[in-house]
Amino acid sequence: MSATTSPAGPAGAFAPASASARVREMLERVSAEVTTQARQVRVLPVVLGVVAGLLYAVGWVTAKVVTVAWFVVVWACVAVAVGWREARAPTRAGPPGSRSG
Repeated sequence: MSATTSPAGPAGAFAPASASARVREMLERVSAEVTTQARQVRVLPVVLGVVAGLLYAVGWVTAKVVTVAWFVVVWACVAVAVGWREARAPTRAGPPGSRSG
């Protein structure tokens, strides 16, 4: 090989000017491709999908909150009922701290 050529081609083939031109060409091609695909997207189905997803998420969270709230209310009612029965039950040993015997 001579001093003016390299394994990649003639000397200066990868000069900054040609590299920037290739990058610019690639960016323009990609930009044109993205623009073409973006024009094919229908906005209404995308917006409706996002709205449906948000409504689904709100419904899911609401169901979880109501389930937990229901559990808390039922637990509190059962605790009150158990406490009520314990307070109304007759005691055999007398009040706490008294000596029987």
